[in-house]
Amino acid sequence: MVDPVTVEIIQNRLVEIAREGGITLIRTAASPIVVHSKDLGFNIADHRGCTLVYSSWMPRHGTTLRYMLHSSIRDLGHNIEPDDMIVTNDPYSGALHVFDIAVIAPVHYRGELIAWTGCATHHPDIGAKTPGLFYDATDCWQEGLIIPPLKLVERGQVREDLMRFFLRNVRLPESQAIDLRAQIAANNVAKARLIELVERHGIETLKGCYDSIIDFSEKKTRERIGQLPDGLYESEDFIDYDKLYRVACRLEVRGEELL
Repeated sequence: MVDPVTVEIIQNRLVEIAREGGITLIRTAASPIVVHSKDLGFNIADHRGCTLVYSSWMPRHGTTLRYMLHSSIRDLGHNIEPDDMIVTNDPYSGALHVFDIAVIAPVHYRGELIAWTGCATHHPDIGAKTPGLFYDATDCWQEGLIIPPLKLVERGQVREDLMRFFLRNVRLPESQAIDLRAQIAANNVAKARLIELVERHGIETLKGCYDSIIDFSEKKTRERIGQLPDGLYESEDFIDYDKLYRVACRLEVRGEELL
């Protein structure tokens, strides 16, 4: 059991490491959508893939990064080695849409997996039937290049074959090459800081804090849910496009749970 003071120190340090990773991405990227709009997210997860630090930029990236990490672990499993990094934008692997490309990295210390880092950002083009958005697409193949979880960095070396393949299929290869390498750099910065953290406190102390951090987050979330009146909340809206689409939402609050 780790004392509460140490847990608080490590929790806040993890938040700052993720923040530094995101700032590295912003300062290293080329596309205005990253540099100025800050359409990105940076997460840190524990060795099991449980999210510890959620994106402080675009919240939606924080959620999708979790799903893409789990898909990467599922698809690549034991083939993920130290200094590898995984790239994906597949909505069926957790991405919100194909423009959101994630680069995810395991963090090892003396051969032991201690954490995961991951960043995602909206790329300006993905090689779809038209530049930018494609509101009239009728199937997923018209929406552009779909990348299942693949190794973009293998044992510390960027896979130039995969990089060339990606850049050959987008309309802005110069800036998007910089953006993708900026994502690699952001993970490298966060990984280095996590290594410094574990060298200072030790693996057992770091891992001992993980459950306390997650339990605290769950406790605070349940407290906020508990402030809502119990009951059924419903809403609907309509989208008028090629026809009228009805969008209906339903949420039940019961005690400290959302159903």
